[in-house]
Amino acid sequence: MDKEDLLPMCYRCSTTNQLFNTAGSICTNCRLPFVFSFVSFEVLPVVEFFLAEGISDDEAMKLIQMEAPRRSKNQGWKEAEQGNAQVLKLDEADDGRDGDPFTKLLNTLHSTNGEFVPVVVDRETLQAMHRTEVIVKKWGAPIGNQYYQSIIPDIGIAICRNCNQLFHSDDYEMQILAKDSCPFCRRVVDSS
Repeated sequence: MDKEDLLPMCYRCSTTNQLFNTAGSICTNCRLPFVFSFVSFEVLPVVEFFLAEGISDDEAMKLIQMEAPRRSKNQGWKEAEQGNAQVLKLDEADDGRDGDPFTKLLNTLHSTNGEFVPVVVDRETLQAMHRTEVIVKKWGAPIGNQYYQSIIPDIGIAICRNCNQLFHSDDYEMQILAKDSCPFCRRVVDSS
């Protein structure tokens, strides 16, 4: 029996997966392909998303770079009065204006026939994303860009701009300090 904290977790559907999966390096529940750090080979807390029809890579980059709309300062709780008492209500359902549209989108996607259902985002969701939580692999024509949303922003993720591989930031920085090069493509990186 595998220790649960060693098993790969899907950051899209929160399913804990077995180490050996006959389907490959994908989630057994939602079929999301895992993205690994190429130093520690741990699953990175990212979810790949795709652009809705009619959104170009240039427009997507502009929307991501815009300042995200501010959320209400009382996110997750509301003050109310009942009779002559002040009441604090936690996690009340709101009218949908607050919260993260990307997370709400993840919660609505379900595979009914065991096939992968891609996360497709619209302009509103792109604009609501915080630019520091979006990782973009820029492949150029004809491939275009690949987009990832960091699900746990406190875990730093680095990208090598030469080979477009993703890494845990701490692992990547240690490799740069030790060898002055990307741990995957070996291109020399200026560590200053």
